[in-house]
Amino acid sequence: MAAVLVIGAGLLLRSFETLLRVDPGFAPRHLLTLRVSLPRQRYGDNQRTTAFYRELTGRLRTLPRVITAAAASSPPLGGPSGDTLFEVEGRAAAASGGPNGLRAPGGGGGGAAGRHAYTWVVTPGYFQAVAVPLLRGRPISAADGAASPLVAVVNETLVRKAWPGLDPIGKRFRLDLGPATMGPWIEVAGVVRDVAIRRLDEAPQPEAFLPEA
Repeated sequence: MAAVLVIGAGLLLRSFETLLRVDPGFAPRHLLTLRVSLPRQRYGDNQRTTAFYRELTGRLRTLPRVITAAAASSPPLGGPSGDTLFEVEGRAAAASGGPNGLRAPGGGGGGAAGRHAYTWVVTPGYFQAVAVPLLRGRPISAADGAASPLVAVVNETLVRKAWPGLDPIGKRFRLDLGPATMGPWIEVAGVVRDVAIRRLDEAPQPEAFLPEA
């Protein structure tokens, strides 16, 4: 029994050491996260919610020793924000019965294998706050408002799945919003590095970051 315990402890320590060497894709040092839940009675519409988070992050940036602050629907390693199928402009919709049991965009039919992505909503400065490198294009900015053309920043894995070997900047995709409902076309503004979503030992997943406005 002692030998079994020693071997088990050794394997556990080895696994822990391996996880410590995994690059999560962002800089966790000196990064503080907190979760905020707004009452629907007061913040029931998108305009009020957007104004709240912009004021909150703006005031946080003025605090001593705070380098920058931003908000997101979920932080890295905080779990997925939302998983949905998406359709690439100029390509056939995903076949019915795609990943995670989600239906196909546009109601099914033939076409490519199901493409799915985790979607996040972020405020300007998010990638700087979590130190996720921007590889191409531009990040989400304050100019990406409700009246502006809809844009997104995507990660490396989504680019490989949607536009292999191509420059994704300016390419468009749209999300599956529900039964027979597709969202508006979203233009790719930038590409960021892959980040661990749930666990350090999980393979990178396709991700799309949308402006909170």
